[in-house]
Amino acid sequence: MPDTSPLVIPEDAIEVLSRDFEATPESRLLVNVPRANVTLQPGASNRIEIRVYMAGCDKDAAYAYLDDLGLRTRHAEDVVRVKPDLTPQHDTNWWRRQRERVGTMYVDLRLPRTCNADIQAAAGAIEAADLGGKLALEINAGRLVAANLHGQLEVFARSSELDLSGFKGKSAALNIYTSTLHLDGAEADRLDIEAAASPLRLRNLAGTTRITSHGGSTHVRTVRGSLRASVFGGRLDVADLEEAETELTASGGDIFIGLPSSAGADISLRADQIAFDPGLNFEGDREPEYVDGHLNGGGPALRARTHRGTIHCERD
Repeated sequence: MPDTSPLVIPEDAIEVLSRDFEATPESRLLVNVPRANVTLQPGASNRIEIRVYMAGCDKDAAYAYLDDLGLRTRHAEDVVRVKPDLTPQHDTNWWRRQRERVGTMYVDLRLPRTCNADIQAAAGAIEAADLGGKLALEINAGRLVAANLHGQLEVFARSSELDLSGFKGKSAALNIYTSTLHLDGAEADRLDIEAAASPLRLRNLAGTTRITSHGGSTHVRTVRGSLRASVFGGRLDVADLEEAETELTASGGDIFIGLPSSAGADISLRADQIAFDPGLNFEGDREPEYVDGHLNGGGPALRARTHRGTIHCERD
């Protein structure tokens, strides 16, 4: 998995913009800087600090790129904005020059530990750590690393790599398209993951978890709470489930369920074919296409159903 340490700004980077703003609990930060590496870290409790650097070019080229990009900061009505000042003269030639830039931009954000921020970095990177509040992170054709966030989190990613760990809070909503997701540690009243053509690797989840995946494999390990997972055209693999309500569905794919021999559940399985481990302590009805009964005397509901697929239920 990727290193989760904050982005390191090169020693030869040139500072091209520096702004500080007073922050209140109602303050909101909006950042949209394409092709930039954006770092969010805790800073002063009442300040929003913004530093922009250019690396890999000389001073004149750095300031010329900043001017060409038209990057501006604005503060009005408790909202701080950092974004390019796009005007009609940003024609095809302007976008071509952006692609041919001579350096790499770094946006270093130091924020109150609890804040409200909406960060976008198309074709760049976002790394956030040790922050809370209402956070929205959007990445397109880049990389996102987030560790130890809390509060309310929204993530939108397309064609990107995501490594998330240690989230705690009220809710987290992850919308993942043609990307890879590694999530290790999420404790939320509600965790919603919607993915398309994206492999998912999820571990150490607590609370109420809902997963919908269209294409791509979905692996879930160590769930402490209810789980509802649906996959379409992909494989669903779950193991180390707490004795809580679990509902698994698949269309055009297989379901693999790993259970400890001591697990207690009211189990109901439906599939074209079911491979059921005879070593499990099961009582009830069992046929090649359905299983209804109790594991170790019963417990929370464990339901799984596939259409045009097989269910494998084995000792973990």
